[in-house]
Amino acid sequence: MQIESNGIFKSPTHKVMVNPKYDRISLAMLSLPNGEKEIGPLSELIKESRPQLYKRLKDYGQVYYQYLASGERQINAVKINS
Repeated sequence: MQIESNGIFKSPTHKVMVNPKYDRISLAMLSLPNGEKEIGPLSELIKESRPQLYKRLKDYGQVYYQYLASGERQINAVKINS
């Protein structure tokens, strides 16, 4: 959503507060776009006052898993440095 909204919606960093008095059950679910489909900011959200902040790319899953292993935020890999 952060890429498609051109940074209007922010992707939060996952954090968990653990309470030692209670057991915790976690279910990890990950939703990734089809690797054949190109994703990027919606053209309607790119304006002179709000330039494009993220690259257009295919196979975001590959980028996601590569940066997940490094401990860096994956969103930074597709950010346009301006």
